[in-house]
Amino acid sequence: MTFFFQLSGFVNTIVNEARSADYDNARWQKRFWYRRVARLGPVYLLTLLCSLPPLIMAWRSINVPPFETQIVRFVACVATALGIQTWNFSVPLWRLLNYPAWAVSCELAFYLAFPFLVPSVKRAIVVPNEGHWTECVKDLGLIYRSQYDKSTRGRSRSASCFDQCRSVSFLMWMVSS
Repeated sequence: MTFFFQLSGFVNTIVNEARSADYDNARWQKRFWYRRVARLGPVYLLTLLCSLPPLIMAWRSINVPPFETQIVRFVACVATALGIQTWNFSVPLWRLLNYPAWAVSCELAFYLAFPFLVPSVKRAIVVPNEGHWTECVKDLGLIYRSQYDKSTRGRSRSASCFDQCRSVSFLMWMVSS
């Protein structure tokens, strides 16, 4: 999955730079987000609909933490339908409905941040040696990973699929393009 996130950051940056995108333009931002939702939305909704029958059949028998109560199950279903199931680091809502959809949730967060990140990244690249900049981003990833390892001590490493290193993967390929 890391390669998928890296490729996404790379392709989005290359395509939008080739179009000379005006990242600060609200109209461009809306069009960018519309294109992303139009591309991911139909398939995402289809997979949600396909995953509903098994969930409905098992609804009353689900007794796995943190889904013991119907309220938590309902919140997980709504969060998954909205594509934000991985945005809460403390509760693994992505585990209930359409388990693989966590990747789309992460991608949605990147898409929301993309128009704001690119101008900052472009301004930050003042180092002419790309290899040096890439090494800086890799070092940043190692720092984030070590912090994440400390924060998950005693808990399952799968508590959140949307960890900081996925953000660094996306950012690294934005920079390399």
